[in-house]
Amino acid sequence: MSQQQPPADGSNVSDQQRKAALKRIAQKRAFWRFVGLWLLVSAGMVVIWLLSGRGYFWPIWVFLGMGIGVVAMAFGTYGPSRGAPTEEQINREINKM
Repeated sequence: MSQQQPPADGSNVSDQQRKAALKRIAQKRAFWRFVGLWLLVSAGMVVIWLLSGRGYFWPIWVFLGMGIGVVAMAFGTYGPSRGAPTEEQINREINKM
């Protein structure tokens, strides 16, 4: 009876799947932290613009600059993925090290 028992919760998750899931969770959290930062910085820039006498709406450049980062992060986090790496790809990468 040397068979390994499945976890009590009924899941059968390999270490590789667990690591991939943890990485995905970390990516999502980082994305939403960056979105929050973007909104906070944008609001701050608007306040500074309002207090400095308005005029030319220069905060748009901050919105756009950070917005490019948000879009890139969103694509990387929620965009199409190429799926899990195959054993062949893993072995190739190991051989490069």
